Amino acid sequence: MRRTSAILFCECVLIFLLSVPFIAAAKDVTIVPAIAFKAGYDDNVLYSRAKAFNVSDYVGIISPGLKLDYATEVFNIGGSGLVDVLRYAQEKDLDYERQS
Repeated sequence: MRRTSAILFCECVLIFLLSVPFIAAAKDVTIVPAIAFKAGYDDNVLYSRAKAFNVSDYVGIISPGLKLDYATEVFNIGGSGLVDVLRYAQEKDLDYERQS
């Protein structure tokens, strides 16, 4: 009984979500790509107070991103994604990527 109710509820929500954007005739889809480049010198890469652990290096950051918006008269949805790619000149083991 409980499983049947959960399945029915999920089906109703799915039908609602799929039908609402198509009810309205006017829709607006916006896709905005973006890219940013940054470079600099970091004299304390490991953020350490001790002089023995201070590591300095040049760092380059490339940040590609994408924003998507879908809007109708009764429904709006949007999303965005961004990746920061950090690359160090000499400290290759510190290279990493951040996603959001």
